[in-house]
Amino acid sequence: MGVFIPNYPISLPTSPGIKTVKWTMDDAVAVSESPFTFEQQTYEHQGQRWKAMVTLPMMKRAQAEQWLSAMAQLNGRKGTFLLGDPDAPTPRGDGRGTPIVSGANQTGNTLLTTGWLLGITGILKAGDYFQIGTGTNARLHKLLFDTNSDGSGNATLTFWPNLRYAPSTGQAIIIQNAMTQFRLDAPFGWDANEVSTYSVQFSVTEAL
Repeated sequence: MGVFIPNYPISLPTSPGIKTVKWTMDDAVAVSESPFTFEQQTYEHQGQRWKAMVTLPMMKRAQAEQWLSAMAQLNGRKGTFLLGDPDAPTPRGDGRGTPIVSGANQTGNTLLTTGWLLGITGILKAGDYFQIGTGTNARLHKLLFDTNSDGSGNATLTFWPNLRYAPSTGQAIIIQNAMTQFRLDAPFGWDANEVSTYSVQFSVTEAL
């Protein structure tokens, strides 16, 4: 008999949907403080990543087993899955157009893009999400400021976290159901009671 090897990242079940997600924006910033004056110095390193605590609604076994089976495919912390903010699957901004990366070798937390509807105030708004890449290269970013498109359909996005890699020019900007790749923080488990009601919660960290 062969061995089944999942194709990571897997997609999570859509029913029942996630009840709550507690998001954390994790920055690698060290702080030293003088014990005498309490003066502080900060040291900003490159690391930035998403962390989350996911809680599912109470459910019966027939629904729960879809989630338990998906989690089992991860083989603990080996596998990965895609997750975005279920409360924000679409942007607050206008979002129209076919946006792509405009120019190669871009790094940092700004990105030149084009392909938006021309001359729109608020083509994206502060807090909107977008995704660069797919599969194992999928990365989730959050806009820091309201952004406009100019008369040529160009827009400069400023966001968190920084780019993980320099995207290629012409690469698609995904603004619907934007996601990134996550890995479990600890072995997965669940609670089930005497009337076959299941309670599931798990914490995850972005897989870089």
